[in-house]
Parts: sequence; C-alpha cells; structure tokens
Amino acid sequence: MDIDDPWRSVGSSTLNHGVAGLNILNGSTDDQLDKLKQSLRNSIDDSKWGHVYKLLEDIDSSEMEFQSAVESLNVNDKRLTGVPVITYCIAYDRLPFLETLLSNRESYKKGLDLNLTDDLNHWTPIMWCCYLNRYACLTELMRFSDKLDMFYTTSTGQSVQSLLVPGTAIYSFMDIHQVFNGKPKDLPDLYKAPPEMNTAIDPTIDELNLRTVDMRLHDDIDDNTAYFEPESRSAILDVKPDIPPDSEFNYKHLEPRQYISFTSLDIESLSSLVAKLPNKYPHKPNIAAAVTFQCIRYAHHKRHNRTMIESIHNSCLQKLLAADPNQDILKQSYTLGYLNLLYYYMYRDEMVFPAYPHLLQDIIDSILLLIKNLSASINSRLEPLLHPGILEYTTISDVKETLYKNDWNFFKKRKLKRMKHDSYDDILQLLYPPSVKEQMKPSPLKIVQIFGALTYVFDLHDIHPVLLQQCLSISSKWLANTIFNEIIQSKQLSSRAHAMQIRLNLSILQDWVKNHNFSVQKPDLMDDFMWQRFPLTIVQDVGSIDLKKPSQPLENVYFYKPIKKEPCTDESNSLFFYQSFAHIWQFHLEPVYQLLQWLQVATSLDPNEDVLNGTIDRLSRLNVTQLYKSLDRYRYELNEGKTSMKKLLKQKVKAIKDQQPVLLDIEFSVKLTLPTLQELYFLYDECESSYRFLPILPIAIQDEIDEIHDQIKIDNQFEVSSNAFEDMDEPKPAAHAVWTSNEMKLTENPW
Repeated sequence: MDIDDPWRSVGSSTLNHGVAGLNILNGSTDDQLDKLKQSLRNSIDDSKWGHVYKLLEDIDSSEMEFQSAVESLNVNDKRLTGVPVITYCIAYDRLPFLETLLSNRESYKKGLDLNLTDDLNHWTPIMWCCYLNRYACLTELMRFSDKLDMFYTTSTGQSVQSLLVPGTAIYSFMDIHQVFNGKPKDLPDLYKAPPEMNTAIDPTIDELNLRTVDMRLHDDIDDNTAYFEPESRSAILDVKPDIPPDSEFNYKHLEPRQYISFTSLDIESLSSLVAKLPNKYPHKPNIAAAVTFQCIRYAHHKRHNRTMIESIHNSCLQKLLAADPNQDILKQSYTLGYLNLLYYYMYRDEMVFPAYPHLLQDIIDSILLLIKNLSASINSRLEPLLHPGILEYTTISDVKETLYKNDWNFFKKRKLKRMKHDSYDDILQLLYPPSVKEQMKPSPLKIVQIFGALTYVFDLHDIHPVLLQQCLSISSKWLANTIFNEIIQSKQLSSRAHAMQIRLNLSILQDWVKNHNFSVQKPDLMDDFMWQRFPLTIVQDVGSIDLKKPSQPLENVYFYKPIKKEPCTDESNSLFFYQSFAHIWQFHLEPVYQLLQWLQVATSLDPNEDVLNGTIDRLSRLNVTQLYKSLDRYRYELNEGKTSMKKLLKQKVKAIKDQQPVLLDIEFSVKLTLPTLQELYFLYDECESSYRFLPILPIAIQDEIDEIHDQIKIDNQFEVSSNAFEDMDEPKPAAHAVWTSNEMKLTENPW
C-alpha cells in the first residue's frame, strides 16, 4: 500500500468513458502520470535529451534554459522514451515551457506536431490535458485549435470527449465554446464492432469505495451521473455543477442571480435542498455554502430581518449535522468545509458579522465541534492499532529473542538454539517481500494510512490548512499521551529492547510527517496590534476593542500572543498552529521520545547525583516522578546489571512537596484558531481556480430553487381557493328562515 495515497488500491467496475474522473479527485497521484514521469527519469542521463529532462524535473528551472536546451533538437523525436517533449511539459504542468514550445513551433526542425501521440497510451497532448486536468495547458493549446485534431480516437476507443469529466473547468470550457458541435472529417463506421477496453489505464468506477481502516468514502459521481458522451449530452445537464471561469461576484452590492429571495414558507424547502447536496455533490461544499450565504444576504440587505437570517442559518446547519447520526469522516469534513466557506463568504461581505455577531459565535462553536468529532473519529480508529501496530510490533529479531530475569526462559532458550541453525534460511527469507497475510497485520503503516485519510478529506473539501493543523494537533497529542501512558504503566514494555523497537516504529510515523510537512502562512499584512485583537476585529471597530472586557466577547477561540523567541510552545496561543506540522508533531511526541531514550540508557548511567541532575535537565519534558516510576517497573534483561539510580530518584521524589503527575492527559480542552481574511483571500481568491470558490450557484441548483418558489406559489393558490367557502355568511331571516333553527316545523311555510 502506498502510504502517500492510502486509497490507491480500490475496487472497481469497468466502464468505457470518463477515466479521468478518479485522477482529478486524487490530484497528481495517478498511475498514468507516474508512468510518464518514470519514462523520463529512466532516460535522464541521456547525452542528447538528459539536460531537457532535468529541466522538467527541476521546478526552479526557467523557460530560457528550456528554450536554449531544445532549440537544436527535434522536438517531435520520441524514440528515446516513446513520449514527446510537449507531453512531458503537460505532465509536469510546466506552462512556461509549453508556451515556449508553442511560440517557437515554426522555428523547430519540421515544426512542432501538436497531435503527436505517445507510445504508452497513444494519446495526443490535448487528451493528456483532459486526463490530468491541466486547465492552463489546455487553454494554451486551444489557441491553436485549428491545428488540433479534436476528434482523434485511439484503437481502444479513447478520445478527447471520452476523457472529459463533468464538473471540471475543462469540461465547462469545452461546453461554453461548443468545441464538439462540428463534425470530424472522417465519420466512424457505425457498424464496426465496439473497441476493447484499454487495460493499461484505470477504468471508470460507478461507486468508488475508498477504505482505510473502516472508513468508507464515496466519490462525487452518484448512480444517476452520466459521463460526457456527445450522443447523450442532455443527460448530464442536470448534474453539471460548473461555474464558468470568467464569473465574478459582487460582495458589496446585490446583483441578479447573486442572492436568493425567500419567505418563511421557503425555509424548510431550501434547507432540505442543502441537506441533499452532500449526496449529489459530495466533494463540493461550496455549493451548499453558497445557497445559505445567498439567502442570508437577501435577508440582511433586502429584508433586514434578523429572524429570517437565524432561521435559514440554523435550519441548514441542523439538516447537515443531523443527516446521519453516525457520520464518517468524509461527511463530517464536508460539513466542516461548508462552515469554512460560509465563514469566508460572510467575512467577505463585511456587513453581516458586525450586524449579527452571534452568527460568528455559532460558526465558531460548530467548527470546533466538528474538529473535535473528527479527531475523536480518528482516535477511535487509532486506539485498537496502538498495541499491535506500535507497542508490540517487532521487526528486530533480537527483541523477540531477548531473555529477561524473573521469566521462565527454559523453552525460550531451546527455541533460540533451534533458530541459530536456521539463521541462513532467515537471511534468505529477508530477501523476499512479506506475505500478503503478514502485510495485512497491524503495523505503523496502518497508523500512517489513518492520518493520510484525514489529510486527504480536508484537501478534498478545500478546508483551510489552519483547521487541518488543529485537527492533526489534537490527534497527535492524543496518540503521544496514550502511548506514553501505556509504556509507563506496563512492565512488559519497560525494557531497553522494547524501547528501541518502539522508537523505531515511531520513526516510520515521523518519516511520514516529514514527507507531508506543511505550515500555514502567517498574515504578513496584519501587524501584531491587529492580530492580537483578531477575531474581535470581525465584529467590532478596532478602536473600541478592549481585550480585557470586550463589548462583543467571542468564546472558544484562541488569540495571538507575541513571543520573544520562537518556537512557540504555548498551545493556547494561535501562533502555535502557524508552525510546521513537523514541529507540532515533535512537540507532542517529545515526552514519548524522552521516555524511550531514558529506558534505553538508564541502566548504563553512573548512579551519582551529578549524572542524575544532568539527565533530568536534558529530559526536560519528564518529571522526577515519571523517571522513578519507569525504573520501578523496569524489566531487566538476563545479562543486564541493576542500577542504583532508582534509589537516588526515590529520594528526590520524597523531597518534592507537591505531587507530580505520572500519566499524561488524554482528555483535554481545546479552542479554535480562526483564519484571517488575508489567509482566506490567498487560498480562495488568488489561486488559479478561484472561480470555483465564488458563491455562485450552478444552473441546476438555480432551477431547483425556482421550482421551490413555484411550488410554494401553487400551494398558496390552492389553499386560498380551497378555503373560499369556509367563511361564508348565512342568509338573514329577512330573506328566509334561519338554517340552524331546530324549532321550525316541516309543515310551516318559511316565507
């Protein structure tokens, strides 16, 4: 299992079109992309093309270097790797290199062939753009659309149209510009037998089950979704969530189609629509956030109605939270992504939060609740793996064969002798990979996969990294404290051999953290004075903020506190979460590392006061009581001499007036660090695909809202017409007798 992508191996069902959908969900981690890059790396030392390939691999290389490297080469030559250089530019997403090739296409030998296929999948460059979701590269190629063969089809039936996926910017681009309205030069034979499936590429999947230790995720293509086919284009119009790339949104003034007019009668229907969106577009929480935001904008700017704002906000949030009482991490992260983007939209409006500060408090409390639930969900999956995957997982044979005092070692010695005769076979066995059964056993890689699942779903729903940092911090701290408590309470684990093995197991987790390290960019445009008052600045004027007694206090949030020297070790300071993930991991795991270090060297230290005091100073995250308790339960090896350090520690423990804790807390209170507007703006407005995060609704959602309004009108008209005779006045006695009179005789003449 690839620890970089825990869901690389998934079950699949085979279809013919839309293979790019999975690769867009998985970002750049794709088998076909790996195959392309590997073909380049295999020839990177070539005397002719090696320099060009190195430039493609080097992210700091410039287009001028690339131009000088290829100007004397045949850019259409693919004999070395089977892949032309233009395809490599697309694979590595090197837009400047692609622009260089296209701008000088006529000056190269024989000219640049824009339809040159590779020898791996026999795809043209434009097909690779669609498959890898390279929107910028595709738009650059489309400048020369008259040179492109948009209707090229491989022998296996693959074409540009079959590689397009609804819900992407590329699909929207093709649809808006009506690229496929024309007809190809050579129409295919309608009676030809259907092509065979290309087994070299990942097939399309109807239902993608992403499983990582009991966590099930579904892809954003439900059973009713049709992939792009020119014959059935109308079938997918109802599920296309695209936002045109040239869209704009006016946060200061209301404009048509940028707000949703509604009444109190519409709230239930609108909130029900929001509750259905996670199933319809499970990886696009921006749509649900846009519906709620446009309703709130209308209620505030047009109606100035506090009750309507509170009703629509609470109703939508409750429907999302109550959609499934046993939500998995995918659904929880969807709701978190919804709140994250709703917070961004309302922050950009600049008028909603100051007018209704309780809305900000509701969002803070809801985000914090979801982060706690996500962390608890991760922790519940980590807990059964701690003993078999970390504490008892053994890869060093000497640890298994270690003999301890006070143990019954008779049978173990006999087994040890037998193992010595088979040492050569054991060495040969190490040359082979572990069996499938062995790989299925709990190991540190299973722990890694769970953390990988958490980072995956946060990235899937475009959640701000400062929220991911807090969620990882909570789970890391829980993991570290739980491991620490298990070791210090267990006589079985308190030995130097086990300490070495556990430290080795934790190093696997540490390597994953280093490879996936990230840090949140600090708000550079905000000085310390403003940052100390954030997030109160969202709901109050800066001049009126009193940090000790704010007029609009916000609860459950961390504030920024300036420090003289980094790193920051105060978890109640919002600055703590702007450090790298590797540093936060190291901070939480440091007590465990120091305890393991102490267990490895305790019996080899000279038992005197100076050595002990120096050791206590170096092990700053451990107190004297913890050092003593770990030695009190220490398990001596057969040939290991006992240490007198325990007596010295016991004397120090008795001299301490206040009792020191032995165990670390696994239940701790946390608050929320909110991202600033600058951070949100950088993430959602300055990125290449910023149009995806605009609070603009897709056409299909707008149509559903119009249907809700029409249905409410029809229901109202029917109610009025059906009640027309309920309040009819009865005739007066002057006209005829009272209808309700029981005294009237049938023989009487009422006139």
